[in-house]
Amino acid sequence: MVIVTIIALAVYLIHRHDPPITEEAKEGVGFRIKPWMITATMFILAFYGPLSLNIYPGLGPFEAGMIYIFSMTYQVLNIFTLDIVVFELPIVMITALLAIMRPIFAYQMSRYYKGRTTRGRTIIVGIISELQMTIITGVVLLYLMTNPVMLFVYMIAVPIPVLLLLGLVFMWTVPVPEIQAPWKELDEPKEWWDEESEAASKVIFEEN
Repeated sequence: MVIVTIIALAVYLIHRHDPPITEEAKEGVGFRIKPWMITATMFILAFYGPLSLNIYPGLGPFEAGMIYIFSMTYQVLNIFTLDIVVFELPIVMITALLAIMRPIFAYQMSRYYKGRTTRGRTIIVGIISELQMTIITGVVLLYLMTNPVMLFVYMIAVPIPVLLLLGLVFMWTVPVPEIQAPWKELDEPKEWWDEESEAASKVIFEEN
């Protein structure tokens, strides 16, 4: 309930000053979906959607491996029986640090639909949000390799990119409700993740 309240408050604060959509723009089918609806959906999926498939290989014949579905707010212990453990708020605060880019991607989507960032930068942020957990577990695995005794605790996190895929669907099917095209450079302050992803997005589009 606390997380739902936080999401509702965040959506309100982000979109409270949104200008009304013109009558001409409302004629488009895509504009039936309002920007605040997209932001709310992305935040809800960021916290409650599946984040990664966590694989614990085990120790061969001595211990069987395990596969968990991990989220910011719960964990599915058995994918066949759907045994679910819902995290308490203190645990959610920890998981939020491990997947902080997911809510940031949701916020980036709101900026995209305000015309304050580009499609390419938003996609880069989405990719980073899906790979964050995998990168963290990869770094931990490299550290554990220096101490073979601890290798039995290692885990492989395989991303479940539901949030990124939904964001792509929104970007390609729901137009930005502003005259200014979202991919044009704007003279507005950039967020730090925009600055980090700008160079990467330029390389990608130049290669294409």
